[in-house]
Amino acid sequence: MHLHLPSEGLERYKSASQRARVGTESWGANNFFCPVCESPRLRSAPQGTAAVDYVCPSCDSPFQLKSQSKPLGSRIVDAAYSEMKRAILEDRTPNLFVLHYDLDLWAVRNVLLVPHFAFTLSTLEKRPPLAPTARRAGWIGCNILLDKIPPYARIRMIDDGKAQSAKEVRRAYQRLRPLEALQVEKRGWTLDVLQVVQSLQKSEFTLADCLRLRRRTGETPSQKSPRPRQNSPTVASSPQFPPPRFPRPRPLSLALSGVPPLTAQPSLYPSSIGRLLVRALRHLSFEMVRSSVIR
Repeated sequence: MHLHLPSEGLERYKSASQRARVGTESWGANNFFCPVCESPRLRSAPQGTAAVDYVCPSCDSPFQLKSQSKPLGSRIVDAAYSEMKRAILEDRTPNLFVLHYDLDLWAVRNVLLVPHFAFTLSTLEKRPPLAPTARRAGWIGCNILLDKIPPYARIRMIDDGKAQSAKEVRRAYQRLRPLEALQVEKRGWTLDVLQVVQSLQKSEFTLADCLRLRRRTGETPSQKSPRPRQNSPTVASSPQFPPPRFPRPRPLSLALSGVPPLTAQPSLYPSSIGRLLVRALRHLSFEMVRSSVIR
């Protein structure tokens, strides 16, 4: 993979942003490969195709490119908020390449790949409407919050000028594919829970951790969680929330980078939020857990 951006033909563009857009899109057409299948190349989408820059010629997977000269931070600017929100709810988001290039060296430094099924509504940040004096007065855009996407769903294709092999990138993508089979709402909850779970940096969860997690992720539309009784290590069962019928507890472990194995047992979570946490973890296939997807 060549990291230097093409410069031929860019002199006809007066705007620096236009030169950067044309240069990075041209570089992507020559260097990007499909992580979904074995295709070594992506073809450029027809001009005017909304939110899609490349399409795989073999599996038709769509891809979008966002590039910037600033180092990648916690957010990147996206398009209209309403359109992105609708795309997430209808499961129409493309896979996303996030590219950082060095303006002085005119070379690519970092590229992240975010699978299309890793976007949830919590990853969107609504921007203020444009001022009445603006050409598109009242228009509302959005930002994509990269720090709200779990780290394992931000696949590094190029890291500080060092390119990962296509085999490594495809392996990382395929480990996440079980999430693609989930319904949009369940997938969003699973990703949000796992994002917070990883941030706990603990080897075991308590009920208090689950309740704090609830405050960060919010309630699900169909469930409410009771608060624990004071001076009681567990929450008593109630008719509204019968205890979950699980077989003999079998810990689920998700290995975190630099952190002891993460363990979740149904017996530790008598509240509904705990049951939802366990369900979210169980949505991941055994192969994902065994191969330590969260690394």
